[in-house]
Amino acid sequence: MGDRLGFGFDLYWPPRILIGWLVMDDATLRILMLAEEMAGSEQRAAIWFKHQPLPGWAGKTASDLVDEGKADQVLAYLEAVRSGVYA
Repeated sequence: MGDRLGFGFDLYWPPRILIGWLVMDDATLRILMLAEEMAGSEQRAAIWFKHQPLPGWAGKTASDLVDEGKADQVLAYLEAVRSGVYA
């Protein structure tokens, strides 16, 4: 589709979403979608992702962990919270 719009590349592979200047990979998008489902709004999910330190990670946020390549661990944490493990 991107090529048909004149961008010269495929917008859908690798899976990403372009929001303003922010480019998200598939794992980050999954984290934010799950966080939005749990928090009740996109804005709350974004604030949590950038600013809320996660327990057991020495003050690091979900964003910090994703930047370090630990998106799978953030997803596991969210799934555990959603299922009541940390509630």
